Amino acid sequence: MPLHIQSDVIIIGAGPAACSIAASLSANGYRVLLIDRNTNRSSVGENLASTAKPYFPILKIDEERLDNEHLPIYQMGSLWGEGLPVWKDSIYNTNGFGWHLDREIFEKELLDNVIANGAAYFSYATISSLSVEPCTVSFSHQDKDYIAGGRFIVDCTGRNRFLQKQLAIKTIKYDTIIAANAYVNDVNFSDTIIEATENGWWYSASIPGSKKIISYYTNSKSEYLKANRGPQSFLDLFNKTQFVKTKHPHLEAANLSTITYRFANSEKSEKITGNNWLCAGDSAAAFDPISSQGISTAISMGITAGEAIHQKLWKGTNYHVREYESEYDELFSNYLVKRQQLYSMVKSFPESHFWLSNSFHPSTINHKTLNIK
Repeated sequence: MPLHIQSDVIIIGAGPAACSIAASLSANGYRVLLIDRNTNRSSVGENLASTAKPYFPILKIDEERLDNEHLPIYQMGSLWGEGLPVWKDSIYNTNGFGWHLDREIFEKELLDNVIANGAAYFSYATISSLSVEPCTVSFSHQDKDYIAGGRFIVDCTGRNRFLQKQLAIKTIKYDTIIAANAYVNDVNFSDTIIEATENGWWYSASIPGSKKIISYYTNSKSEYLKANRGPQSFLDLFNKTQFVKTKHPHLEAANLSTITYRFANSEKSEKITGNNWLCAGDSAAAFDPISSQGISTAISMGITAGEAIHQKLWKGTNYHVREYESEYDELFSNYLVKRQQLYSMVKSFPESHFWLSNSFHPSTINHKTLNIK
């Protein structure tokens, strides 16, 4: 017989968005259950923007500990088209510098904090069924079966969008960008670098552990992705850069890790809320890494989602849940316009399919050609 668990809110996932929602709800006295299907999430080398600092108190993030365990971002250099590299110093940011994260350590700290505040947590769980009317999730954990009941369900499963798939909700894709990522041991240069090239753009940054990440962002049907995608092919493209390669002057294929690939396109679920459910983080909307707002948005909108759920459970009205979706729609629409403006700034490659395809105004995009899944 399955064991029964009763909670107020069931959250599927345990990343930054899930923990932000859990922290918000726990602060209001709700019983929160996090069911994590995948505790082997790997990170690419993501940044936490300083705009997340106002949310540190509710998340119980110790800024001194953050400084000790992660790397500060003091400045960023960019060669975004013609001319000379441009440098931006964090001293001009109102909230100061951000951080290059060790994502595993960061997420563990978030999760430990919400568990310490009373949230229940199941890792390596296998979900067998889910319902939103009523809110129930059947899952197994360590050879035991469970049925969790609640008053509200949250999907924080990232681009996998577990709940939306169950509800047959479509995902709208706005581009086809994929990231090719490599790691290299290097302690000699700590700044963040981006550079536009003919068929994509490059990113280089330090990450904790005396390593650098080097990423190449290109369309999914680019010649690079069609050809041999091993370290030497990656290095051949890298050596065609002007700016990034000056920061790694002795890079060889033998020094590169295995090249890994990740979706880096902009996409949004067609619907992110319902009567007693909502989506947050990448499950709601995924952002181009050029925006540097994936984690900070997951945290800020996670806090907003937690407050909306609180109002729903307290007052019995969906007003704040609908407002949450409206706020996300506006945020994502503004992001798409800014993204288009950023890609349109690159004039050096007027015949490049990459820059042409990513410079269209969002309203002109034919989603059918990009595949609505």
